[in-house]
Amino acid sequence: MSRYRMGRLVAQGRLVAIRRGVYALPGEGRDGTPGHALQVAAVLAGCDFPAVASHRSAALIHGLDLIGTQQAAAVMVTRAPGARGSRSLRRGVTLHTAALPAGHVVIRHGLRSTSVARTVVDVARTCSFREGVVVADSALRSRQVTVSEFQSPGRRS
Repeated sequence: MSRYRMGRLVAQGRLVAIRRGVYALPGEGRDGTPGHALQVAAVLAGCDFPAVASHRSAALIHGLDLIGTQQAAAVMVTRAPGARGSRSLRRGVTLHTAALPAGHVVIRHGLRSTSVARTVVDVARTCSFREGVVVADSALRSRQVTVSEFQSPGRRS
C-alpha cells in the first residue's frame, strides 16, 4: 500500500499510527490489552534481534502500578548479550542488555516479556527506590509474586 493511501486511511480514522510503519485498527488495545502493549509489539516487531519487553514496559504489561508519569515512559526492551543486530533503536525506546534465562521470560498479551519477579528486580535496580517499592508492592498485593521469588526471579512464570 502506498504512503499516500496509508496517510488517507489514518486521516479518515480507519487506521491508527502506532509507530513509524506500524498501524492498528481503531479500538485495538481496548479489549483489556494494555495500550502500552501495542507500542511494545510495534518495537519488538521492528527489532532485528531477539528482544523482550522489560523494566517499566513489562510492569505495564503485567498490570503493575507505576508512579504517575512513568506510565507514559519510553518502551523498554532487553536483549541477551552478544545478540546480533543493531545496538540502536528509534527515539522513545530504551534498550538494555542482560542475560535472559528461560525462566525469566514469559508470554503476556502475546508478547515476550520478563517475568513479574524479574520485572520487579529490574525496576528496583535501575529506577529510584520509590519506584522499586511501588512496583514490588503492586506485585505482592496482586499476588503475582511472593517475597521468596525476588531472590530467584526465574522460579515462577
